[in-house]
Amino acid sequence: MFIKCYHKKRSKQYIDFVKEIKKEFKEKLYVIQDNGPIHVSKETKEGLKNLEGIEFIFQPYNSPELNKMEPEWSTMQREAIDNRDYNSADQIIDSIYNWQEYRNGKRKEIMG
Repeated sequence: MFIKCYHKKRSKQYIDFVKEIKKEFKEKLYVIQDNGPIHVSKETKEGLKNLEGIEFIFQPYNSPELNKMEPEWSTMQREAIDNRDYNSADQIIDSIYNWQEYRNGKRKEIMG
């Protein structure tokens, strides 16, 4: 799982995120996403149109049950954010990154 925290959720940040992920993979990358505003904006389409080696697959509208990330977001919310006191956004971000490290390490153990 790849997570990058931003203080704003805009097309510019999404474009940056996708480009960073692509750097990690030499083979073709399939990005499955919903039709959220940052995924379908003109700015996003323009910013990602010349990016090679990526195929964007859009899920049907109003079909959160098909989005395999929804349970992951819920787990992250429950395990990394809920029932804790934070003094800054940076503390929340640190907690999310720590959860990601733990989760990705656990996945490697399971997958062997």
